Amino acid sequence: KTYILSLLQSAGEKHVPIAVGLLDSNGAEIHGTKVLELTKMQQDFVFENIPSEPIPSILRDFSAPVKIKLDLSVAELKLLMAHDTNTYVRWDAGQQLAQRAIVDSNIIDDLFDSINNILIDQNMHPAFMAEMLVLPSLGNMLDLIDNAIPEHILRDRSVIKQKFAVKYQNKLLELYEKNKIAGKYQYNTLDAAKRSLKNLCLYSLDDKLAQAQYYSANNMTDIMGALQAVNHSTSAIRDELLDDFYARHADDPLIVNKWLRMQASSELGDVFGKVQGLVGHQAFSLKNPNKVYALLGGFSMGNPGRFHAMNGATYEWFTGLLLELDKLNPQASARMVGAYTLWPRLDVKLQDLIKQQLVVLASKKLSKNLYEKVTKSLDFKVI
Repeated sequence: KTYILSLLQSAGEKHVPIAVGLLDSNGAEIHGTKVLELTKMQQDFVFENIPSEPIPSILRDFSAPVKIKLDLSVAELKLLMAHDTNTYVRWDAGQQLAQRAIVDSNIIDDLFDSINNILIDQNMHPAFMAEMLVLPSLGNMLDLIDNAIPEHILRDRSVIKQKFAVKYQNKLLELYEKNKIAGKYQYNTLDAAKRSLKNLCLYSLDDKLAQAQYYSANNMTDIMGALQAVNHSTSAIRDELLDDFYARHADDPLIVNKWLRMQASSELGDVFGKVQGLVGHQAFSLKNPNKVYALLGGFSMGNPGRFHAMNGATYEWFTGLLLELDKLNPQASARMVGAYTLWPRLDVKLQDLIKQQLVVLASKKLSKNLYEKVTKSLDFKVI
């Protein structure tokens, strides 16, 4: 039989190498990797002697820096996630399945079926397992959804995280213990992979376990892993560890920047108030661009689920800071306004609220850097 794969470019005619393989309905590879040279806006590629209707495994090894839109079913994504011989395609299929589960709760059980197969795979490398268990970020989700409401995406993503933690508590604890590393710290790729998987498991385990790891850790990766594990928790342990971390490292600006960014990225409902408070903290200065990127960037661009609240409470405050920052560092203010320039992807109400703030900015005396970004986003120039 003949199988024809049609590829269409949407961003202009370029030369794009697309590595492709074909799997059958049982997950067996029926055609090994072949690099297709896409050089026209639309091309058909013919595969001969294909015994049955195949499932395409596309963009193997991320053969080109492009996004592929392919309408695969949930069953086909599960098959690729479980059986594809290419690790990139397996990971990408998992991301697509998780994206659908965040949007449609009816798919959560399908996602968990696939995750269960990963958790019980004794031969999977810990680095790859860690990557396979990470949910798509809110930023990635915003790229996929029209008229997005970040608060709702955050809520639905959090539901999956909570269900995952409950459903796989015992297995995650087993993996956590299995990937502990005894003895003096030394860096090698296997130990780094084990720490990555161990800390990923910790995010779904009890805060007291994170507390114990924090105080016993002999490396910064495990310390930060423990902090990240409690960063979205309402437990008093969170404040205890964050306070201790600052007390230990207050004299190291690079590490303090990590402390600022972590708090700005918290998914807790009161994070806006916490960030407002940190702007007045002795560890922060609007004159220091790295601190601006850590705290304000960490909140406005690294935490869209809380920054883009439907009540728009953050926007007027942020605009005021942008105006102050623009007087001190135009490059930094132009970079930070990026939190506003994604408005076309958001819900109509949020679009209107952000455009109001962009109009306010455009009416002020701005640096050339910031003025260009603002007016380009609004698509008009103030005379």
